[in-house]
Amino acid sequence: MDYVLRHASGFGVKISGQQFTDLDFADDIVLLEGAKQRLQLLLDTIADKAEKVELIVNVGKSKSMATSNSPLIFKCNGKTIEQVQELNYHGS
Repeated sequence: MDYVLRHASGFGVKISGQQFTDLDFADDIVLLEGAKQRLQLLLDTIADKAEKVELIVNVGKSKSMATSNSPLIFKCNGKTIEQVQELNYHGS
């Protein structure tokens, strides 16, 4: 997965002067980006690089969440990712 995430450079959000593209724990990953169009491009990049090493993004387990009221429609591998208002992480 490190190989896949290394190709995400140039994306992300700046927090306390440091650039973050993703947060990950075990096999769970949160992708971070400030613009909707760039987040879709980041997702496409991750899915493409993952496929090259025989990994897939599980769209059925993927969710999108926004910090604004603007609806988000993201697609991965031709399938729409569900948008949620809140997320309960069961791994913590």
